[in-house]
Amino acid sequence: MSAHGTEAWHWERFPEQAASACSYKRGLDLGKDPAFQARLKDPEMYEYMYGSTATSLGKEISASAKRAVYIFLASIAVIVLFASCQRLLPSYEDGSRLKMNIVIQIVMLTAAALMVIVSKASPKKAVAGSVLINSQGAVVVAMLPLAYSLGIPGPVLLGVLPSVYGYFFIPNYPSDIATVNFDRSGTTVIGKYLLNHSFMMPGLVSVAVSTIVASIISSLIF
Repeated sequence: MSAHGTEAWHWERFPEQAASACSYKRGLDLGKDPAFQARLKDPEMYEYMYGSTATSLGKEISASAKRAVYIFLASIAVIVLFASCQRLLPSYEDGSRLKMNIVIQIVMLTAAALMVIVSKASPKKAVAGSVLINSQGAVVVAMLPLAYSLGIPGPVLLGVLPSVYGYFFIPNYPSDIATVNFDRSGTTVIGKYLLNHSFMMPGLVSVAVSTIVASIISSLIF
């Protein structure tokens, strides 16, 4: 807070504010949206949007689904155990131990395999929802050494760091899929051509503005 009691400006909020501003008047109001109005004419869709009280209470959950949940909970317990008692982790000749990020991958991949075997989960469906691009962390690790070898100054690299963010680009991140499913109006969509989805424009705006702001801050500090 400033001396006058007003909230101070936060540069880190500017990218999300820019993305929100660009999305504010995007698309038509539902009352004027012909696609939404067409969906309202379908009685089942109308009931889904306005009258559904769907719940899992009282529904029979299959034994295979229960087994999958038990396997998942057990895998979480194993990860917590290794994280809290790291002396249990395998060690190398130099005395260092297996890193927790590798342990998590091993445990969760093992859990996934057990779900396929024990719970008869569909590998085809799992592969269809898998991540198609590497994380920004992998991009940074792979590209930073190359950038340094090309003589690009550190402050410049620091400023453009937000540009590696790309979770929104291919809409298979859990929050993207959940948002599409939660929106009963059907206006949050993944387009026919995959990349023409509802998250592309605000994502690009946020990344572009973040990169500009970070570059300015980096140049002022360094």
